[in-house]
Amino acid sequence: MTDHQHTSPVSQATRRHAGEELPFSERDSAHIPGHWLLARLGKRVLRPGGRELTRQMLSHAGIEGHKVVEFAPGLGSTAKEILHHAPASYVGVDEDRKAAAIVDNIVAGTGLP
Repeated sequence: MTDHQHTSPVSQATRRHAGEELPFSERDSAHIPGHWLLARLGKRVLRPGGRELTRQMLSHAGIEGHKVVEFAPGLGSTAKEILHHAPASYVGVDEDRKAAAIVDNIVAGTGLP
């Protein structure tokens, strides 16, 4: 092992979410973005103000029947909330393919374009 490689105390099981690998699962803990490290450690919701404030914001946003684009949807917690408000369409944009796949699986089967 070279000096820049580190072993991770985090088990492979915690590098998965709903049966899918978390983004950056191929990297050790010292070399991933902070929010994905928190997800690896079990944190599944990371949002300012908490879940309740997000729900309040979405209930006042007038999403029903409108197109929604969410940037960096992570593990899709907010995507699930958005889908409850019956948007005309939903698109999650994420630079990481694994994160995008997680959200794609959440949206799949909703009938949304």
